[in-house]
Amino acid sequence: PFHLVALLKVARPLFYFLLDSNAGNKSKEKSGLVMEAAEHVAKSQLVKDITLLLSYPSSLAVVQSASESLALALSYHGKYMDDKSNVKHLYRFTRQALENASGSVETVQALRPMLITASKQSRTFAASLLSYSIKTCSENKTMMWKIAALISSA
Repeated sequence: PFHLVALLKVARPLFYFLLDSNAGNKSKEKSGLVMEAAEHVAKSQLVKDITLLLSYPSSLAVVQSASESLALALSYHGKYMDDKSNVKHLYRFTRQALENASGSVETVQALRPMLITASKQSRTFAASLLSYSIKTCSENKTMMWKIAALISSA
């Protein structure tokens, strides 16, 4: 787990370099467009790969680092949540992380940065997560209300 946390912390600054360049430049060459397309694919794949670590079962430090990295990535890659398949992917692994938590409020706290950022950018994500928490966390009121509070703060 310590290796994964270290890798996530190292990968986080990569998002600063993968920021969208000025969209106003109309005099782009063909090779420039190809590079931009490759960069977009790389950003999306990096976000999807980090999403897999949300449900890492044996370490909350890995989950928290993944959540922080995703929050940063989503902040800079604002259109990522416009694609419904990306919302489904993120929701599926968030739900899996919550299921692995077995009612642990600490997991919700570790997911906090990503939950807030994703809920701000996608009403579908927020509504699905709230519905999930009401249906499945009804026995653990603390966890359900913690999730609801995070979504409402978005």
